[in-house]
Amino acid sequence: MKITAKGMFKRLDYERERILNERFISYRKPYGNSFCYIQFDLKDKTYNAHYFGQKGGCF
Repeated sequence: MKITAKGMFKRLDYERERILNERFISYRKPYGNSFCYIQFDLKDKTYNAHYFGQKGGCF
């Protein structure tokens, strides 16, 4: 079974964030008072993943 990245994140309950330019695609998944954030750079073909905790800390 083939699945696209967009379909995979939708199935995992991630919400696509609004983008200000066409270079980045961002997804966010809430976990109670915290959330997980993934940003893809389409030009450099890299990604960054962060977890923001309840007290505002970034991991």
